[in-house]
Amino acid sequence: MVEMHVNVWVPSKVRGKKREIVDMELKELYRKTDTTILHDWKLHTTADSWLMAQKDLRYLSEIIDSATFLLIMLSERYNINLRHGIFRLIRNIDIVEKGIREMYPHAAELMEKVDAKVKRIKGLDEEEYYFCWPVNVVGLKDVMAEVEKLLNEEMFSKNDPEDREMVFEWLEKFSDSFFKERARTKSLTSDEVYEWIGHWNKHMERWGKFFKGAYDIHRKHNAEMWFLVVST
Repeated sequence: MVEMHVNVWVPSKVRGKKREIVDMELKELYRKTDTTILHDWKLHTTADSWLMAQKDLRYLSEIIDSATFLLIMLSERYNINLRHGIFRLIRNIDIVEKGIREMYPHAAELMEKVDAKVKRIKGLDEEEYYFCWPVNVVGLKDVMAEVEKLLNEEMFSKNDPEDREMVFEWLEKFSDSFFKERARTKSLTSDEVYEWIGHWNKHMERWGKFFKGAYDIHRKHNAEMWFLVVST
């Protein structure tokens, strides 16, 4: 599985002293909100968006999923014909964006309000094409409401039997083989289940700080900034 995380891309048109300050503040934001680490294990972005979707954070989960979708397609290393076909498809950007609108209805709603788009960017990882969201998407009322939930509410509870059961489902879907097998056989202890729920709550709060922090930097410096997903 290709490991992926959400990044903030700042185009070269942002330069000079402003660029230095924006880069410095983003570096500090990454340090404080390392959204790639949970329980000493790097997460696939879809694992995080899946958790968000379970708590009806539909806009944030689809921002992540739509940005991840194109990268997953391009990360196919074993079917060369498929890969070449994808590159031909990307040349018709309208088709790609239409497909994203059809797959992700909440993202499609946001795309009517902000200019999310496929961009060709070199030098970030092995790919060149990314589906990008302008950071100002966070300022939309429905998106900001979800960010505030991440920041101010405990999203999961050890007292909720559905959340406890969710631990097993999530581990089967997204964890490594050790935890996957223990989840499948229901051999996790109660304390382990509670520990995962605690990690999730801390992790979701970090996501909230990441989205809000990036938006605050964008507003503070009036700098063009984009959310995208890169492979690691």
